[in-house]
Amino acid sequence: MADPKQPADLTHWTELAKKERNGAAPSGLVWKTPEGIDVKPLYTAADVADLDFTDTIPGVFPFLRGPRATMYAGQPWTIRQYAGFSTAEESNAFYRANLAAGQMGLSVAFDLATHRGYDSDHPRVVGDVGKAGVAIDSVEDMKILFDGVPLDKMSVSMTMNGAVLPVLASFIVAGELKSSVIGAPIAGQPTIRTPPPSATTVVTHPPPTPRRVPVLPPSRSFRIGTSLTQIVRPGPLDPNPNW
Repeated sequence: MADPKQPADLTHWTELAKKERNGAAPSGLVWKTPEGIDVKPLYTAADVADLDFTDTIPGVFPFLRGPRATMYAGQPWTIRQYAGFSTAEESNAFYRANLAAGQMGLSVAFDLATHRGYDSDHPRVVGDVGKAGVAIDSVEDMKILFDGVPLDKMSVSMTMNGAVLPVLASFIVAGELKSSVIGAPIAGQPTIRTPPPSATTVVTHPPPTPRRVPVLPPSRSFRIGTSLTQIVRPGPLDPNPNW
């Protein structure tokens, strides 16, 4: 019977692999990721023996096992509906009805015109306004969208890629105007997609309304993502510590 504490015998594995491959060395099974990283056909404890942070706990730097100590065991997932359509007024009425019925948070769907950064009156997007999402053109629209929604308590998720910067800015300013305090904290748990590259392959709606949004070059896309992280990261002077 094999000793369960005995290290893996790589020599024996290599012999077995060569036999299965009709004499070909198992090194021929190595493949590269799109980033150029070699992936071996077999990994053992020896491959991670010299790596840092292999025995960590959640809630502690570098947060490999999650940002909170108890993660989802300590707090159940928020129940929300991904929704948004037509005008800010109609979507707001829908949100408020759902919250009154017990929904725990909001997940905002924006129309394709907003995703692409166009105003609703632009001729290029006349057929997309208010379809498969809500049309948001300004801070005033954002104020209407969240009218009567307690942003100091409510969890808000916004699915946004291409126009993430103006949409986030509008949301923050709407929260400030709602409280009449510049830099006022949005004490709920707002979340937003940071990397515009996530729109590269995401198609959430079948024809005739596929959500394929234009994508910036990788360097600019990730610059936006890191800038957003810099803006909303927790800090001693950060008004939005729950992002």
